[in-house]
Amino acid sequence: MRLLAVDTAQGACSAAVVSGEACLAQRRRVMRTGHAEALPGLTQEVLLEAGLTLDDITRFATSIGPGSFTGLRVGLSFCRGLALAKSVPAVGVTTLAAIAHAAAIDRPDGAFTVAVFDARRNEGYWQIFDGREAPLTPPALAPI
Repeated sequence: MRLLAVDTAQGACSAAVVSGEACLAQRRRVMRTGHAEALPGLTQEVLLEAGLTLDDITRFATSIGPGSFTGLRVGLSFCRGLALAKSVPAVGVTTLAAIAHAAAIDRPDGAFTVAVFDARRNEGYWQIFDGREAPLTPPALAPI
């Protein structure tokens, strides 16, 4: 499986190409706005670096929140459009699950993870995951 993954949920625009467990290319640009304009070029950059074209991609993935409403719409519509045009699946991953997965790389076996990020306005999104990255709580918004 060759996956093109994008994230536009927070204050950055990211794209990566993954084959199996290997990340072939990735890019991230810190930005509060402008995701819709930056995402196509960022996607082209990672595809070129990976030596692939959109025809080589067998699945698209994007963050589905929590996060910026406008940013989420950009990533969702981008991936959905590509998936429909290429007749391949598009999948969504919660922002907190992605954070927990990244944290699991350095976590001792069986330890739980609390994924947290700034929601602005002195609030934060958080969720607890078990050692297998299964959610133990629903996503929540709480004052910092």
